[in-house]
Amino acid sequence: MSQPNEQNKITLLAVSGAVFFGLALSFLLEGPLSLRLTRTNVPVARARVVETVGVPDEPTFVFDKPEAFIQFDHSTQVAPLTAKSAYIYDPHMNMELYSMNGEAELPIASLTKIATAIVAANHYDMQSVLSVPQNIYDITGSLLHLQPSENITVQEGLTGMLLVSGNDAAYMFAADYPGGYDAFIVAMNALAQNIHLTNTHFSNPIGYDEQSNYSSAKDVAHLAALLMKNEVLLDIVGLDKAIVIGNQGAIVHNVVNTNPFIEQPDVLGVKTGTSPEAGENLVIAKSINGHVLIFVVIGSKDRISDMNSLVSWAEVAYRL
Repeated sequence: MSQPNEQNKITLLAVSGAVFFGLALSFLLEGPLSLRLTRTNVPVARARVVETVGVPDEPTFVFDKPEAFIQFDHSTQVAPLTAKSAYIYDPHMNMELYSMNGEAELPIASLTKIATAIVAANHYDMQSVLSVPQNIYDITGSLLHLQPSENITVQEGLTGMLLVSGNDAAYMFAADYPGGYDAFIVAMNALAQNIHLTNTHFSNPIGYDEQSNYSSAKDVAHLAALLMKNEVLLDIVGLDKAIVIGNQGAIVHNVVNTNPFIEQPDVLGVKTGTSPEAGENLVIAKSINGHVLIFVVIGSKDRISDMNSLVSWAEVAYRL
């Protein structure tokens, strides 16, 4: 994996988001989450999709407040970070707000599961029932603690995978995929290619440290934005805790979101990840001055401090 030698940069870049968001529409799913799931945060200032005249297949994303305008303060600086890479992205405007080694190819641990969730949501019906593989106990690391032959719906499995970062749930989605585990990995890389993630490659659905499983902070931000276009996935990553059931209620898994920012006001999700090689990783979506931004830190020694530094900077530098 190559790691570009970038200097810290703060850039303002406005480019068309039509191609990136076009794919997102292909797997929008509808329907409320189970009432058993609890949510403490309510999304704010989401973008709305409007039909583009003459180009019906390419959506345009507009502000909930059409009269809003951007004020950007270039005089402020982000406090020193421990992370190897950091990125702030405005998905509504398809705008890069801050990048520190944003395109460096790095191990991302369980941030990989953002792509796993997108591929699973694109293929499976949320209420489809999957059977947990017999070799599920071979999966190590953070677990939902699924049992061999346990029957669980896709939505329940996604809840466990995204909240508690269940490696066993991620493996289940890949193992049950048409063509099996390897075909699922092919689908993950096809997703990355289709949305032009040029610094991303997947070799497993879990985020295990492997040389060929990597991404960049910029690419992860775009993956998170894509996940958030799916209403069910967005609701899941915004939960602080949930009860995941298997075998029609005979098996119960109590899960708590690993995201340390999930109970903060205006935070919508998204995902944590930690491994020996990847270090501490974190992606959150948070409303700043009425506008949802995506923050990414990769390879951090203190992801909470780093994330607080990014958010504090954005609150001062970026206004509508």
